[in-house]
Amino acid sequence: MSEKVFDAFLDRFEDGMAVLLLGEDEQHTLVLPAELIPEEAREGAALVISIRFDPEVTAKSREEVERLLEKLRHRDGDTGPDGVNA
Repeated sequence: MSEKVFDAFLDRFEDGMAVLLLGEDEQHTLVLPAELIPEEAREGAALVISIRFDPEVTAKSREEVERLLEKLRHRDGDTGPDGVNA
């Protein structure tokens, strides 16, 4: 599994959201719900952000989406892309 890790600084809280400044140059921002920020973090706190690709969860999600699409296709009859019954 590949992973990206980078530094962020907690700039401020605004309307229930946390505004983070990303990277060494702090030129990019990331806005997240404040509840996702560790409780002890305050404005000016240094944070480490980690993002991983999870192929297992991705595959399961795709399977679920395909299952739901199939269910929808058969719910009201099998219609083609133009809305005409096949």
